[in-house]
Amino acid sequence: MGACGSKDTDSDNPADVIAAILQPGTSVSNEAGLIDLQMNIKNKIQNASIQGETNIVSQQNLELRDISDGTIPDFYKKSVTEEKGPFGIFGRRENCPIFGCGYEISQNASYKVHSFNENLLQETETIISDIEQKMKQDASMNLEGNPSGLRAANDAINASRELVKTEVESQLTSLSNQNATNIQNMIIEYRGPATVRCKDPCGWDGGPYGPELSQDAQLEIISEQILNNVSNIYQEKFKEMGLEVEQSVEVTNTACILQMVISLVGCIICLIIVWQIIKMVGG
Repeated sequence: MGACGSKDTDSDNPADVIAAILQPGTSVSNEAGLIDLQMNIKNKIQNASIQGETNIVSQQNLELRDISDGTIPDFYKKSVTEEKGPFGIFGRRENCPIFGCGYEISQNASYKVHSFNENLLQETETIISDIEQKMKQDASMNLEGNPSGLRAANDAINASRELVKTEVESQLTSLSNQNATNIQNMIIEYRGPATVRCKDPCGWDGGPYGPELSQDAQLEIISEQILNNVSNIYQEKFKEMGLEVEQSVEVTNTACILQMVISLVGCIICLIIVWQIIKMVGG
């Protein structure tokens, strides 16, 4: 099939395969880099875990409990448009839901269950700082040349701080109340499949499907919930300021593009050789 057969959906850096293209002048944030930000949040939470009080539970002992009330905020109804290949030459798919996929639990995996010390809540400010930094970087990049829009975006980010702080503290408090000592069954609460970000949302490679939980399932779920819920808060503030986020996603494949360029150069060389042979025979 060659390099153009598919894209690598398991890339550690989603920016290698996903480029967010935002409407100039009105967009505030983009989806690129969210996985890196989620990893930062996860690492900060993990740093507050109590060494020596980590238990291992099997898939049969791990339960995901939906605590949603059935309502779905507009943030979780977002969709994307994806173009595969350069300039969308391999296809275009529109209105693909970003959220709505459940977590994939490996039947044969075991998962770490952490206990946390009182220092967990001290990570609140650093988590908020990381999120705010990304939001302001996105706003600065996507609202370049629109100073009034940039001011409105920064005002919205600053006005969201207390709500964001409350959300982060709530999530961390619920996590710190769990104790992994002598635990036999681990229940991880989350706000329903509607809040889970899909992989391959437009189905280029068999998707959409939910993220597969690794050994640190507990931390992955809580870090994603923090990021998604906080993003929802920001979006509501942006709406209040008259700012909207619109995006499409271009699925690119560097190896595929390189293969096409090499093939094109090869064709040109072959044409030149054939032309020279014809000239010699004609002479």
